[in-house]
Amino acid sequence: MAPASLRQKADRTNEPSSKLLHAAASCFIQKGYQSTTLDDIANTAAISRRSIYHYFNSKREILEAVCRLQAELFLEEVNQQVDYEGDFAQFINDCLFYVINKAPESELFMIRIENADLDPVMLYFGDQRIIQAWIDFFEPYYIEAVEEGKIPPS
Repeated sequence: MAPASLRQKADRTNEPSSKLLHAAASCFIQKGYQSTTLDDIANTAAISRRSIYHYFNSKREILEAVCRLQAELFLEEVNQQVDYEGDFAQFINDCLFYVINKAPESELFMIRIENADLDPVMLYFGDQRIIQAWIDFFEPYYIEAVEEGKIPPS
């Protein structure tokens, strides 16, 4: 069964691939990336293996999509748990502290990736969409701090 927070995200989206992503996440968590097969994912999602190719071209593409979903969920969590109290520098500090302390608890943080050509860090920080989501998250607070003269413009 897919982890609870991933199931919640699926409930909020009507993407046909969400069931597949949640099945893949469950498999990756249980078996590790390398040991998970497309058949495992298809069986867990209760779809045919051929159906996978309607949404994704490879297992790696599925992993990247699962990591993006996990990053979105984590950013939502940071947004809900870290309050902005008018001090941008403190807010950045609080967000970093939260990420450092909570990331290891993230469902996919410890995913086993035995394949040497896959860098787990780059799965998250090599994706421009994830980086842009963090920029979008901080931007209004940054603009407010600049406009109020609390920090110099860059």
